[in-house]
Amino acid sequence: MAKKRINVPVKLRNRLFDEVQSKCPNPKCDKVGISTLEVHHMDGDPSNNDERNLLAICSNCHTEAEKGLISHADLDLWKRMLVSGYHPHPLAMGAPSRDRAGFNIGANYGQVAGTINNTVKQEKSTKGRVILPGSIGSDPGKYNYMEYLIKRLADFRSKGSSYGQKRKSKVHPGVVRSQIEKEWGGLPKDLPIDRFEALIESLKDKIDRTALGRNNRRRGIRNYHPIEEHGK
Repeated sequence: MAKKRINVPVKLRNRLFDEVQSKCPNPKCDKVGISTLEVHHMDGDPSNNDERNLLAICSNCHTEAEKGLISHADLDLWKRMLVSGYHPHPLAMGAPSRDRAGFNIGANYGQVAGTINNTVKQEKSTKGRVILPGSIGSDPGKYNYMEYLIKRLADFRSKGSSYGQKRKSKVHPGVVRSQIEKEWGGLPKDLPIDRFEALIESLKDKIDRTALGRNNRRRGIRNYHPIEEHGK
């Protein structure tokens, strides 16, 4: 049975409009103005008016989101960017820009969640990635262990030709990250932290199934260390 729609309170609706600066957060959309915006329930439940579940988008994008033409992963990423203070749209009035003192923002906007990848460059060449709240990247311990396994998988795949695999060329960790992006709907660092365990198990399984990984297991050599030992 379809759940009954509960009207979004006016104050909450206004906060959502302020959050997107009255501009549709879809980087591919050019709709501006409160009159163009509607409130989208990200989980599809019209009775769930939790602010974390609501995103202000234009009517056209709202229709596309409800038809599944805009992925939930994209919507979730836009919401988390907004919560962290970054508007997904490069032309938003309040979005960080190249003219803002102390910052130089480069943006690459794509169709899949995670391709929105803002690199923040501070003065004196101090570089850092935009970290989304509640993402794997927000937990240094989990992020570093995940990166260790990503590099481990790339290394094991690169060495596969010595153990009978057809692949001859070196595999870069960036290739593994791109594969995760396609499979999981977002760059590894931007995935919600509650998906960390599943991602780690997936990476371990892939390492174990490489030619080198299988050979190591037959010889009783472990392919990776547990997170408890990482960094020690």
